[in-house]
Amino acid sequence: MDDNKKWHQYPDFHIMDGKLIKYKGRGFRIEVPYGVTTIGETAFYNCDSIMNVTLPDTVTSIEDSAFSLCVNLTDIEIPHGVKTIAKAAFSGCTSLSVVKLPQTLRTIGEYAFSKCTNIREMIIPNSVERIGKSAFYQCSQLNSVTLSNKLKVIEYSLFEECKSLVRIEIPDSVEFIQNSAFQHCSDLEEAILSKNIRGIEAMTFRGCQALKNINLPEKITFIENNTFEGCKSLVSIRIPERVSGFGKNVFEQCESLKLIEHTAVLKPMLKKMFTLGQRLKIKFKVID
Repeated sequence: MDDNKKWHQYPDFHIMDGKLIKYKGRGFRIEVPYGVTTIGETAFYNCDSIMNVTLPDTVTSIEDSAFSLCVNLTDIEIPHGVKTIAKAAFSGCTSLSVVKLPQTLRTIGEYAFSKCTNIREMIIPNSVERIGKSAFYQCSQLNSVTLSNKLKVIEYSLFEECKSLVRIEIPDSVEFIQNSAFQHCSDLEEAILSKNIRGIEAMTFRGCQALKNINLPEKITFIENNTFEGCKSLVSIRIPERVSGFGKNVFEQCESLKLIEHTAVLKPMLKKMFTLGQRLKIKFKVID
């Protein structure tokens, strides 16, 4: 018997060679048939009736935009065996509040959970080696994140506009933070950075209005444009010894800044970055 004929008993599902091509039903609670290995591109795209989906443990990948704009989907458990959640897989699922990820997961694609405005917690298993850019962009209720200790890079705009995020700890596996990674995380109070970070790109903490203190890793050599612009609560910062220069507007609108620890070489450069009135409020302390 043709292997594809066995799927005829599931009229709401278009399945070919184990790949779910399209869900055609209007159910509230969906159980994907056992034996499906791939949730195909846009398989459930804009299915606004769905509130819950059960995936079989035969699934190993979830493709681009598979559940995008399922605005009433409230929770999802990704089964053990899934290695990839692709681009925009759950983007715009505005009711999604609970996401459970398996220890087999390797990659979370760009925009995978962007604009999932009801997610409050994300635990990224230590199996994950890469999270694509903007994967959690505008997850406005996200307040707790645990990152994998296999990540090397925090990619572009990864947590941009996660306005409820209060604390983030970057594991020591991370070596680079790319542009705008935490831009406009307005409630972010504490950022514990990997000691192995060699580069923090432009606008990383721009608009983090609640951030009070930060210790930059010793391996950083340059502070890029607008890195701390608009950090209105930033009180103190320590500039590592290897830093040799600054981009533009690094401390623009850092109106609470009172202490900058730095090397003697940087003192003339730092003072040029502030007006006379600002300099009178800041203590420039040379690192011994």
